[in-house]
Amino acid sequence: MNLKIAEPVCFDGLENFASSQYDPNNIQQAVGRNSLFIYDFNFASMNRKGRMSPWQKRRLRHIVSTQGRYNPQAIRLATKDILSRIYARKSEERLLLLSDEHFQYRRVLNQELKSAKIDHMTISSKACRNFQNILFSVNHADLLIRQSMAAFARETISFSKTAGRMCQRYALFMVYKNYMSPQFTKKHVHRAEVEKTSPAQRLGLCDRVLGFQDIYSLRSYEHKTKNWNADWKSFWHAKVPRKYLRSKSFA
Repeated sequence: MNLKIAEPVCFDGLENFASSQYDPNNIQQAVGRNSLFIYDFNFASMNRKGRMSPWQKRRLRHIVSTQGRYNPQAIRLATKDILSRIYARKSEERLLLLSDEHFQYRRVLNQELKSAKIDHMTISSKACRNFQNILFSVNHADLLIRQSMAAFARETISFSKTAGRMCQRYALFMVYKNYMSPQFTKKHVHRAEVEKTSPAQRLGLCDRVLGFQDIYSLRSYEHKTKNWNADWKSFWHAKVPRKYLRSKSFA
């Protein structure tokens, strides 16, 4: 689908973990500010941070000594990849990107993508996450997935056992949110018929909210993924790109 982007894009990461809490990660999301349509996502591994008990510190040292660490620049690599793809799909001369103040986002825009015509607007991650927040669209997606899918809930015992499977779960959520669910469940003063239309309808991609049979009666075949980006090809195989795996070169 050669969908062009003609609206501001909200960009942020959904922090979670797969396999164990020693394997945190970020799913980078690009969501249309007006349509609430999830245009793209990818994956970035992270090294465990924050307070740990003495036993947990010993356990982490053992993992690092035997398997290595994740690339400390993973978020920067993933940000460059996804923003490059989003920029290539813009229909206007300039792209308006909305994000929080993450330093890796600024580095990518100021260095790797410095020649791109991107207007970058930021807001503190500590700002109130209400409808007035410029990142409402991506915050809304975070809220829905944490509420509707156990693997993304806080303090869950239903976490994904591999990062690749977690990305597949996110892909299913993306399809559901974009095509099978209205933008909001209730009427909204400033948005007409949002309780009746899906994000895909808002963009003119379909004429109704799609049902289960519309989506899942179609089978996915590997040969149909040949034009997909490298991230999505890996997700189709329930894997993540090799550059986001542990390596002793980062230890």
